[in-house]
Amino acid sequence: MSAMIPHSRPCFDAADEAAVCATLRAGFVTHGDAARRLGAAGAAVMGKRWGIAVESGTAAIAAALRLLGAGPGARVALPAYMCDAALDACALLGAEPVFVDVAAATLAIDPGKVNAEKGLAAVVAAHLFGVPAPVDAIDAAPVVEDCAQTLGVPAGGRPAGGHGVLSIASFYGTKLLAAGHGGLLAGDAAAHEEAAWSLFLHDKIEVWRPHFHCLMADLAAALALSQLAKLESFLAARRALAARFSEALGEEIRPGCAYSRFVVIADDAAAMIARFRAEGIEAKPPVHKAAALAYGIAADAVPVAAWAQRHLVSVPLYPALAEAERAHIAAFLRKHAHALRCWPPA
Repeated sequence: MSAMIPHSRPCFDAADEAAVCATLRAGFVTHGDAARRLGAAGAAVMGKRWGIAVESGTAAIAAALRLLGAGPGARVALPAYMCDAALDACALLGAEPVFVDVAAATLAIDPGKVNAEKGLAAVVAAHLFGVPAPVDAIDAAPVVEDCAQTLGVPAGGRPAGGHGVLSIASFYGTKLLAAGHGGLLAGDAAAHEEAAWSLFLHDKIEVWRPHFHCLMADLAAALALSQLAKLESFLAARRALAARFSEALGEEIRPGCAYSRFVVIADDAAAMIARFRAEGIEAKPPVHKAAALAYGIAADAVPVAAWAQRHLVSVPLYPALAEAERAHIAAFLRKHAHALRCWPPA
C-alpha cells in the first residue's frame, strides 16, 4: 500500500450530503426539528421512552450524572478501562471517580466488584468495542449505560441502552454512526425528561440557575439521522469484515458483537502496533490509555485493565475500507496469525 490505512474513517454517501444540504437550505441550524427527531429515533434504538440530542457523548454522561444527583463530592463508579469521557464528566461536576476493574470476558465494569462498593451516587457502565455487557446485574446505584460503541445490539434481552436508568450514545467521527461530534441522552422517567430539558433550555426561565449549553445543532443532527437510517447495514458490513479478518487468524467471530473495533491480543501491543504501521496499517491501542491508569491508579489495583493496556491492539475495521485495504489487512493478519488472537473470543 502506498499510503497509511487510517485506523478510523466515517462512511458518508449522497444521502448524508443531501440531509446536510437540506438543513442548510431550510435556514435553521440550531436545535430544532432534526435534533428532536434524532432524540426520539435514537431513544427507540436504545429501548428508551425519550431522548435528547446533545453536542457530545461526554456532555450526555455529565448531564445524566447531574440528573442523578452526582454533584460535588458524590462517588461515581467508573470502569477502569475506558476512554476518559466519564472521568471528564465527573470533573465537570466535581464528583469523585471510583475506579472499578473490568471483567475479562467483556472489558466492561465488573458487576460483582461494583456491587461491593458502598455509598455510590451512580455507576457509569460502558459496552466496549461492540460487546454487550451484563449491565443489568449492577444494583449498587443507578446506572448510566454507555452505548457509544454498541448501539443497536441486543444486551441481556433488551437493546443496549435498555437497562440503564439513563443511557447515552455518541456520534463522534470514529463511532458506529458519525456526525462529527454529537451524543444522545435517553431515559424512561418523565421526571428525568422534564429535568433534562430544564437543564438544557437556558432561555426559558425568569430566575437564573446554572445550565448545560450543549444541545445538538440541527446541522449535525440531520447528518446523524441519515447515518442512523443505515445502522443495520453498517453493523452487517462490520460483522462481515470481522469474519474475514477472524478467518485470517484461523478464528470465528463472536455472536452478538457489533465490532465497533476489531481487537486482537498480542504479547506486546506496542511492538505489534509498530509492525502494523511499518506495513502501512494504522493500528492503535483500543483505548489510548485506560482512564484509571491515566488518573494515576496503580496497575496492580486494576489488573484486567492493565492487562488490556499491555496486550490489546485495535485494527482498522469500518464499512468505508476499500477492497485493496481490506485485502492488505487480512494478508497482514494471516502473516502474523502465530502471534495474534482475536478479542473477544468466539
